[in-house]
Amino acid sequence: MHPEAARFLIEQFPRLKAIAIDAVSIGSPQYEEEAIETHQVLTGVGREDGRFLLILEDLRIDPDLDKAVRIYAWPLFIEGSDGSPCTVVAEFPR
Repeated sequence: MHPEAARFLIEQFPRLKAIAIDAVSIGSPQYEEEAIETHQVLTGVGREDGRFLLILEDLRIDPDLDKAVRIYAWPLFIEGSDGSPCTVVAEFPR
C-alpha cells in the first residue's frame, strides 16, 4: 500500500479501526522507504490526534467475511515489540 492510500484511509474513514490484508506485509520490500512510511502513517507515528489503524497482515480472508457481525483480534503482547502474532475470530449472525 502506498503511503498516500494509507493517509486517505485515516482521513476519509474516521470510524475505521483496522485494516486486514491477505499478504505478508502491507508494504513492499522492494520499496522499503514507502513501506516504512505506510506503516508509520497507519500506526499513528507523528500524529497529534492519537489516531491509528491496527494492521492485520498475512490474514486468510474468506469471501463471506463481509457478512461478519463483529471481528475480534487478540494479540500476543510481547514487551518491547511493535508487532505481534494475533488470533483473529469473526462472529457471524445465526
